[in-house]
Amino acid sequence: MREDRNISQTELGNLCNIERTNMNRIEAGNTNPSSYLLYVISQKLEVKASELLNFNLTSEQ
Repeated sequence: MREDRNISQTELGNLCNIERTNMNRIEAGNTNPSSYLLYVISQKLEVKASELLNFNLTSEQ
């Protein structure tokens, strides 16, 4: 999503007040960011947090 918006890891990190290396770890799945940080990232990318996490919100019945 970040790349689709032509935002670098450094730019998104700056917007979220974290270092680029931390943004890289988050994107690579090498760290577990707080729910608050995920919310901040989703706000900066202008998406719902559930979209950022790729949740499937439909339930099977």
